[in-house]
Amino acid sequence: MKIAICGVGVAGGYLLSRLKNEHEVVGFERMTEEKHDSICAWGASKNTMSELCNKANINFEDFVIHDGKNLYIDMNNMKQFNIKLKGLCTYDKIGLIHEMSKGCKVHYGVAPKLEELEADFDMIIDATG
Repeated sequence: MKIAICGVGVAGGYLLSRLKNEHEVVGFERMTEEKHDSICAWGASKNTMSELCNKANINFEDFVIHDGKNLYIDMNNMKQFNIKLKGLCTYDKIGLIHEMSKGCKVHYGVAPKLEELEADFDMIIDATG
């Protein structure tokens, strides 16, 4: 099956990594490769991300930047409090996306029209968030 994945963030990269061995998958990312950035979700559940990455034969530990222990909140009304964290981490999101999409065809800086995708692909997945 020929599959187009529109949006190469974590979800799109994950789909590329999982589907590339059984299907012809092509990623489309509207940002150029030089400006490719992922602006949200730099913090995530370490356990969940590890499980998902294992399915894609990727060691998530290689991308962990910081294991969260405490979240300090300072409110405008001068109240402060602390929340203990378990399993929250920050990670190299762009590095992980590149690892997930390694070996896949990805077109950066393009936003193809639906009609073009429908003519060329059996399935179109919107992974734009």
